Amino acid sequence: MITKAVTKWLTARRKDDDWSADLEPLAAVAVAVAERLDLGDVSGPLVKELRATLVDLGRPTEEEADAFELLAAELSAAVQHTED
Repeated sequence: MITKAVTKWLTARRKDDDWSADLEPLAAVAVAVAERLDLGDVSGPLVKELRATLVDLGRPTEEEADAFELLAAELSAAVQHTED
């Protein structure tokens, strides 16, 4: 779910005039971290890393703000840990 939101945000962000190829490695980091979060590796450092990486990739345009805010809210939500 997080990976899907990040990928959607990146797809839209890549269309911006200020997007350049040097941002692609950072985009790959964002996707990799999102995938780990989706797999259940939800830790504070990973969530902070994703948030920081998305900030480094640039602010969303007004159209994308809603999707970015939803993603940020989802990442900020309390996570319940279950013992196996």
